[in-house]
Amino acid sequence: MYQYLLNQFGVRLTLDEVAGVLKVPIGTIYNKRSKNELSFRTYKDGLRVFVDTKDLADYLDKTK
Repeated sequence: MYQYLLNQFGVRLTLDEVAGVLKVPIGTIYNKRSKNELSFRTYKDGLRVFVDTKDLADYLDKTK
């Protein structure tokens, strides 16, 4: 999964991209992030929020 995500998105994903990968509305991602309910780490770089590709791949591997 990691290699696939890395090829598609690079080393980090925006929250919009994460929502697309998880097939959930972006609002769900924002709500879960604000409540600290995401199972992967997010971080801000400037004004944008990102998720490391490795963290999301690890999460997806664990949920399968």
